Amino acid sequence: MAEKSFIKNTSITLVTRIVSLGLGIVISILLARILGPENRGIYALIILIPSFAFMFSNMGINSSTVFYMGKGTYPPHKVAGMRWACVFPFHGNGNNGPAHC
Repeated sequence: MAEKSFIKNTSITLVTRIVSLGLGIVISILLARILGPENRGIYALIILIPSFAFMFSNMGINSSTVFYMGKGTYPPHKVAGMRWACVFPFHGNGNNGPAHC
């Protein structure tokens, strides 16, 4: 039973990634055609800056959460709590700024 569930979940993940990749390619082509080279570069720069900011403020928390949850070293509620304790100060409190403790 667990093997069927694993195969089903793996298949769903694979299909989702393929669809996401296909949509990303189509959207990229459409943006390039509609915007032209100069405006496409401006769009890429506008998207790049927040992407880098999110990546650096994330500090690998997602990867470490998956690692420790899979390893089972700590209870899930402790791992999830630590994840939020690390991410919340950098991503704000809903008031367009960092959270203040």
